[in-house]
Amino acid sequence: MSTELVEVKYFYNEYEAQIAKSKLEALGIDAMIVKDDAGGMNPQLQLTEGVRIFVRESDAVVASEILEETNNIDEYFPGEVD
Repeated sequence: MSTELVEVKYFYNEYEAQIAKSKLEALGIDAMIVKDDAGGMNPQLQLTEGVRIFVRESDAVVASEILEETNNIDEYFPGEVD
């Protein structure tokens, strides 16, 4: 089993990354969020530095496909917004 970690997705805030991480973990893929926002003291750094999700190299293809499928916001919030 590969223990190398690879980045599968880049986000501009931790909230979106947490949703994606939860989706992966619900489907049995371990995921890790990496961000540099000075320990939460400067969350605005997420806009420039980003928030990245890493998975095992052996899970990378499947994880990328899952995240690509859920790239549409309507999947997270079905229904019309008025």
